[in-house]
Amino acid sequence: MTSKKYIDFEKLNEPTFNAYLFANTLVKETHHYSDSKIDLEIPLKKLQYDIEEINEKIQEEIKKNYEEIIEYVKSSKEVANENISSIKRYTESLVDSFQRMDEKWTKKYEEAVYLLTSLQNMHTTNQLLLKVQEAVILIQRLEHLYQKIEKHNNDIESWRNCVRIAIVIYEWKDDILIVEKYKPFVTSFSEKLESMAYDMLFVQKNLSKSLLVPVISTYFLINENSLVSNLKKYNEKCIRNAVDYFYKSIEVKPILKRLSTTDPVKAKTTLLTNIEKKWADIGNISGHIYVLSIALEEPVPSLLRETFLTHQNTILSNILEKLNNQTPFEYFWKVEDKTFGLKNKNKSSKVQAQIRQIESQAAQIGKNKATKEKEAQKKEQAERKLAEESKKIELAELFKQPAQKVPFGVDPKSILCQYYKQGFCDKGFKKLHNLDVEKKSEKKDIYTDSRQIPLNLDNSYADRKDDTIDMWDDEKLQSVVLSKHGNPKVMMAIIVNINIGMLFCIFQGNLFKKHSLPPGFVFKSKQKEKEEEEITLEQFLEIERHKLGPNLTPVTLETFTEWKRKREEKKEQEEQEIRKKKEASIAAGRIVGLSGRELFEYNPAMCEEEDEILDL
Repeated sequence: MTSKKYIDFEKLNEPTFNAYLFANTLVKETHHYSDSKIDLEIPLKKLQYDIEEINEKIQEEIKKNYEEIIEYVKSSKEVANENISSIKRYTESLVDSFQRMDEKWTKKYEEAVYLLTSLQNMHTTNQLLLKVQEAVILIQRLEHLYQKIEKHNNDIESWRNCVRIAIVIYEWKDDILIVEKYKPFVTSFSEKLESMAYDMLFVQKNLSKSLLVPVISTYFLINENSLVSNLKKYNEKCIRNAVDYFYKSIEVKPILKRLSTTDPVKAKTTLLTNIEKKWADIGNISGHIYVLSIALEEPVPSLLRETFLTHQNTILSNILEKLNNQTPFEYFWKVEDKTFGLKNKNKSSKVQAQIRQIESQAAQIGKNKATKEKEAQKKEQAERKLAEESKKIELAELFKQPAQKVPFGVDPKSILCQYYKQGFCDKGFKKLHNLDVEKKSEKKDIYTDSRQIPLNLDNSYADRKDDTIDMWDDEKLQSVVLSKHGNPKVMMAIIVNINIGMLFCIFQGNLFKKHSLPPGFVFKSKQKEKEEEEITLEQFLEIERHKLGPNLTPVTLETFTEWKRKREEKKEQEEQEIRKKKEASIAAGRIVGLSGRELFEYNPAMCEEEDEILDL
């Protein structure tokens, strides 16, 4: 072991000690100037040796003064226990303050951050719109100047204005040229994409699940209205085809004719076979529409999803309503049996009417009395509602007001609609639909005098030409108001007591005082209210701070940061638990309540190209 003088503790404890310079000195001391490479192993060992020496010295000092250290630790422990007991009293209040802060400020802070982001986006959009507006104004100005130049070729001022605007246009002229150059290309390419997407969806009709999503998304982004219209038409067509297939599969007479037999057993067997085949076609169509609805769950609005998800109920309701809870064979056999032998079944209109009557009678078979009463009640309610509407229209025509004319130059929205006043106008015309408009009129201006009267009794302005009310100061105004001969008692009493109606007038027409207030006159009550309402932000904060009470712990940046961190960890933990539950439900085969995106995220195998091919 080296001596204690080996380490210069004074140098290490100097306030100007620099670790970089100390390390550089160690490297220089352990190397010769002729060395071609620097080896840091030697200075590191030397430094490690010094550290061990310092640790040994610390241990020696501790052994010498361990009693003092123990006493110091005991006293520190007692002080700490006292501090802990005092802190415990404020723990509950601190927790309550954090909860109140969460309810009162944190939510507002998050809302403020959300609003700030929206405001920034709006500001960016506003800047872009301002630039576009500036460009449009410059172009219009340039066109106007161009027309003037055509008329006055030698007008120097016009050309100077053109030069000023041309300097600004020069900066964004290239951008305009680029847009104009590629606009036809972009238009034609978008039309090409729309045509390709239409062919893939409604012509080829062979798409896998993974290919269906990008095709639908492309079509939706290019032309949303066209996609919605075509998909609705396709959906309705699929439903009609499914119902038609079912009806054709259970037509008895063509089957008997094709088999050249009258054997009911053989005909029934063939009929049931055809029904199974056609129901397979219906199942394929339903499956295609269902997969399409899942693929459309993310990129298209809920309107299409609802349209496609209701296809199955529509098919079944149409068929069950036709069958009326009978087997398909029984129903159509009855109809064919009753219409058997009728000639010109497909040509004569009378025979067709008779067949429809027979079919309606067959549809009523099997219905109980309660069902028939409900149908009759619904029909009666519909007829009653239609009669009430026709009666209302007839009364409106009978008591219709003559055409209301609007004078030339008058805004129609300022005139009350007479049809609306009588209660027969249920449309939004240009005229006003507000019954309060007749009660409104222009308020009296109490700061101007509409009368043309002189200022004194002898009808002369000469003596008081330079002493008008607009030149008085506050002292002169108060002296005139409070004087015996110049106190307008009636006028001031009415105004100060606020006994003023919509049409203010004073019946003493021979009063020579002006019936108007001087400029700048302020009521004492309004002045007092204004003074009471004015309060600075600092005063408001002080008032609110004193309302909190003295026994609260102030919120610092450290405590708020710690609280926010715990809150985010709790939120993340809850999200992980929800995700685990969804993964467990998918693993168990339960996919109810999950969106299409979640299905593909939790089960990527659904996105593979080797899935079943859709025959749309």
